[in-house]
Amino acid sequence: MVLGIDNRTENWKTAYEFAPFFRDAEARKRLVGRLDETDYAEADDIHFELFWKGTRDYLHAESNGEKGKSRERLLMYCRDMLPELRDRVVSSKRFQELKDDNYALPTPESDSKLLSNLSNTEIDIVIETPRSLFIGEAKQEESFEARSGHVLVHQLIRQYVMAKALLKAMGCSRTVVPFVVGDPVDQLKRQQVKFMISQRWMNERNVLSWEDVKI
Repeated sequence: MVLGIDNRTENWKTAYEFAPFFRDAEARKRLVGRLDETDYAEADDIHFELFWKGTRDYLHAESNGEKGKSRERLLMYCRDMLPELRDRVVSSKRFQELKDDNYALPTPESDSKLLSNLSNTEIDIVIETPRSLFIGEAKQEESFEARSGHVLVHQLIRQYVMAKALLKAMGCSRTVVPFVVGDPVDQLKRQQVKFMISQRWMNERNVLSWEDVKI
């Protein structure tokens, strides 16, 4: 609190609650067990990050000669998911009507728009184990983002697609495990979360409260 004013930003809350996980390996292990009771990773094998833009940083680390190939791999794997993804979103009837280019196969001219969606996707909490990539979104008061001007419209779906495409592009076989954190939990279980659960991309037990993640 500064000048007697509460800081209500989600990034501040996320950093405050999750900073202890950087120095507490056993806490990371307990959280992994909470999110997936079949993941028996040792504490020293669990890596933790906040505010992660995986695609952006992956491309930045690539040599100039490899960047083009890496971009094309990302776009290829993302394109593979789009036709079925659009059908799933439409048939769920949970969202507003999509525009023609939402979750649609891009033309060569619009590839840059899809790549921008991937590169600018930020994930609040990322936990890596030898078998899984846990991707977490934290919410305090705001709802999950939906941007109709994007190819990948809905925030949780966009994060899931980005993580899946990135892992495939890197030749990595880890499983993507989404989770969300916020209060009250019942308020989180709305359109995007319900969709993710209905598609079996997210386990309902991985809708957590802030109390659930306290060390």
